[in-house]
Amino acid sequence: DVEFEVLAISLDTSAVNYNQAIEEHALNWINYNDLKAWDSQPAIDYSIYATPSMFLLGTERVILARPTSVSELRKALEKLP
Repeated sequence: DVEFEVLAISLDTSAVNYNQAIEEHALNWINYNDLKAWDSQPAIDYSIYATPSMFLLGTERVILARPTSVSELRKALEKLP
């Protein structure tokens, strides 16, 4: 079995809307938002140009896969040792 953590990076600009969405959808993984939207450091560092964007990162923050759908994410997870 592959062990992993989910990190969600939001590009919201409203803290109220961001916190409400986390509570409403019970997002119980790691959530991050600096309220800078497209100017946030993660958006810049990972060249995020659309949402949602998904990345499968290795332990050293190396991008292992950049799936564009949940089915692609599942396939990438299945390929992990």
